[in-house]
Amino acid sequence: MSKIIPFFLMMVIFGCDSKTTDTEALSKIYVHELIAREESGKNFNSYKQKFDEILTENGYTEDTYRAKLEELSADRENWEIFFNISLDYLNELKTKADSLKK
Repeated sequence: MSKIIPFFLMMVIFGCDSKTTDTEALSKIYVHELIAREESGKNFNSYKQKFDEILTENGYTEDTYRAKLEELSADRENWEIFFNISLDYLNELKTKADSLKK
């Protein structure tokens, strides 16, 4: 029994870390998708090409990405965490862009 408890704790710790990392990766993809959509305007082919590149760079397919977003949105708390991470990342990108303009 004493060997099971440390093993269980390791699984919980690494499982949570993996989930956080996954949420952060999805947030970055989400933000870059929004940027690609904005930059492409009404040119769907341009948006689609940029979006596919973003997914490939991050090791996702469109289906797995959409499924993960749907999974996150099913739980309000997880969705709020995801959205806050996304906002933080977007603000970080804005700050970097603003500093390059100076």
